[in-house]
Amino acid sequence: MPAQRLETTGAFVSRFDVIGKESSEDSAQRFVTHVGLAREDGHFGPYGVTVRVAHMRPPFQSSDEMCLNLAGSVSLTADEEKEIEDFLHMVDLECAGVSSRKQYIVHPHFEIRKRTDGTIQFRRFSCAGLVIEAYRWSEVDLVVTDPDLLPEVDPIRLLAVYPFVEDSRRSHFGLEGDGPWPIVLPGYVLQALNRPVEEIRASPYRPKPGDERFP
Repeated sequence: MPAQRLETTGAFVSRFDVIGKESSEDSAQRFVTHVGLAREDGHFGPYGVTVRVAHMRPPFQSSDEMCLNLAGSVSLTADEEKEIEDFLHMVDLECAGVSSRKQYIVHPHFEIRKRTDGTIQFRRFSCAGLVIEAYRWSEVDLVVTDPDLLPEVDPIRLLAVYPFVEDSRRSHFGLEGDGPWPIVLPGYVLQALNRPVEEIRASPYRPKPGDERFP
């Protein structure tokens, strides 16, 4: 199904479909603040119910509850679902014992931390980054993430999605200077899924200004 808002009716959600949450602030209506991956099939809704998801809160949670406002699907195959499950299991093992702050990064959307011998210690993600990289692990590329091709996000929009990223803490999350920054926002993932399945699978979505709000 194309991505949709579950305002008055529910919808069938498949395992590893993308679940989105919107801001509750009147000034940020339709602003997507968080995304995760559905943990189970089912008919859910309407707007505001909770569903079981895997997501980067932080910390990474392989099974948690999340408010359901939006949902989008690419109709994954059984093999693709297995690849995503394996990816989430790997991330879960890597994050064990790693502090929440170290697990999370805003820019870039994804980063690998290595040991001195060059082996991978753990991966860091934003919430959107976790979803994007989980799908990439199954060879489904949802969103363009090259910083040179992304809209820049100013500090006001940054805080609408990441209220915990205060000025004094930006560098902890990969943000240097006063902005704006080429950040992968959660809304971009839902925009990517708001296309025909053939188009989603053919090429990743290139975000444009305003895509932080859905639709």
